[in-house]
Amino acid sequence: MTSPTPGTPLPVRSLEEGYEFASMQPCDCGVAAEPAADLAVTELGPGSYRLGFSCRECAGPRELLVVLTERPNLPGEEFAYSRSGRPSKIIDAGGWTAVLHRYYTASMSAIDLLDGEPPDDVLAPVLARSLVRAAAAAEEALALLPEGADALPEEQVSTAAGRALRTKRPSLFTREVMQAGPDRCREQLTEAMAAYQNSLGCLGTRLENLMGEVLPYGTRHIGEPFNARTYWEAKYHSKTVDCRCGSNRVETTRSELLIEGQLLTRLFGSCEACGRPREFFYRNLADPAAELPMDEAWGLDARASQLFDPAMLAGFAAALEGIARANIAADPSGQWYGIRHLLTMVIAGFDEAYDALPPGADRIPAEALWHPTGQAQAAEHPESLERGWLEWARRQARDLLADFLARYPRPEQPDDDAGPLSPRSGIERSLYIALHPCECGEPVFEPDEMVVETVDVEPIARHRGPCGACGRQRQFEFALSEQTHPPDALASWAGPHSASAIIDAGQWLRVSDDLQAAAEVMARGGVDGAELGLWGQIASGAAPEELLWGLLARSASAVDEALKFLRPGRDELPGEAFWTEDGRRLRDERPERLTRRALEALRDERRARVPLPAG
Repeated sequence: MTSPTPGTPLPVRSLEEGYEFASMQPCDCGVAAEPAADLAVTELGPGSYRLGFSCRECAGPRELLVVLTERPNLPGEEFAYSRSGRPSKIIDAGGWTAVLHRYYTASMSAIDLLDGEPPDDVLAPVLARSLVRAAAAAEEALALLPEGADALPEEQVSTAAGRALRTKRPSLFTREVMQAGPDRCREQLTEAMAAYQNSLGCLGTRLENLMGEVLPYGTRHIGEPFNARTYWEAKYHSKTVDCRCGSNRVETTRSELLIEGQLLTRLFGSCEACGRPREFFYRNLADPAAELPMDEAWGLDARASQLFDPAMLAGFAAALEGIARANIAADPSGQWYGIRHLLTMVIAGFDEAYDALPPGADRIPAEALWHPTGQAQAAEHPESLERGWLEWARRQARDLLADFLARYPRPEQPDDDAGPLSPRSGIERSLYIALHPCECGEPVFEPDEMVVETVDVEPIARHRGPCGACGRQRQFEFALSEQTHPPDALASWAGPHSASAIIDAGQWLRVSDDLQAAAEVMARGGVDGAELGLWGQIASGAAPEELLWGLLARSASAVDEALKFLRPGRDELPGEAFWTEDGRRLRDERPERLTRRALEALRDERRARVPLPAG
């Protein structure tokens, strides 16, 4: 590694690299510490700079003369210590690991201080800058790891900071940990950014302006939000945009942000290849103030897509059909819902491409193909634009869906191998257990233990124990990614947006009815836990006045949970909102209860019975 000669500029790839080099050089006072925050950069000539700073320990003045060997980071570019990708000549792998550790531990300390609260405008840019630099330093260290080596060799840990860290934390210098470093830093950055933006309802540009640099979203869209017609059109579009690393593999989560009168759908996640955070914004093409509808369709009316042209839609449909056929061959029951969704989107894609045919035309005209990808697909598969081929593709897709539904009935519940259940709150988790009694009929389950394990980085809770009546061993498994429960914990089941994935609409109506009946029992003077049914299991120990209020309030909010299954613009609950035997039984016995008007009337009637809280 190169060392500076007094009075001679040190060759550096970037000013940021010069700063990190200075952070590892001890002051005359003998303390090797990061420079103080009063860093001053003075340009001495073309590509030549003086970095002036003071010692954090003794406050004595220090400086470092540097000359750039590469062009600097430009506005709009993702941060990097080097634009060329060539390895550092002044900081070895051990030194870069020390830089990574310094930024990462500072970031984790800040996150611990937040104690679950989102960062504000002051802390968010500091946290983001630190994690961006931690990820970049991790990549610098990894680039210096010799091929085939299981750990950094001695010659790559020559700096004092690196040697000290290796003595203290040798595992940081192993290949396994070093390879995970960039992704781990970006995962933390993703979580911090999501918390910040969701808490304020703001675009990423706000944080970028505070930071003074671009966040590492890869090729994210930073201009106007995309116009989409449905959620699924937006979801599939996000998978067509390549990350900076070249991959388009990304799994996103959805949230809505109200910005300047527009309700934007934000899809946010991490690139599965390189770990970079990815962010996409979409607005409703039909109504910018409304959410994107969740219908399993590319579009809901005659409006043409602004994201895909007809050739792209036909290409998507053909690709999704291939995936569906592979899933049918591999696991038709375990992937039943996913297969049905794919085939529904296949049919919708072929239908929309077919509708682009002018009356009497035998082929979709070239002027309808406005997207370069669609034009390329048309050149490679010209038959996909022909009326005859599209008619055949539509018919085949419909036949495939009909055959699948006839051969494989809807599964009662996901297979055990499908993974843990995903409740939205702790109280919903308790309700699910209460709704699933033992085979002998005993509803009460008091597990001997709750084991929390980590599976694929996700915390999983396993409740195990014998049935109190027959002794059968029972187990429930839940993902612990629950949202924070709201303050009115006796009145609501989960957050205001998404429908339950573990309790269907019919079960929510049953719960509402049970709680209403329990409230009537209590109003007549009965407070026996057995008479209170499900609520007696969930709210045991509550004071009588609190219990009565909770029974009535939760009865009303359970109807709200059923209403969440309604699709925008639809007046009846869809068939897929009923996947349990209990839910389908209620649907078949009382279909008149399942309209929007009937549910809203029931909800309002039950809300009116909730007494005002005392005080």
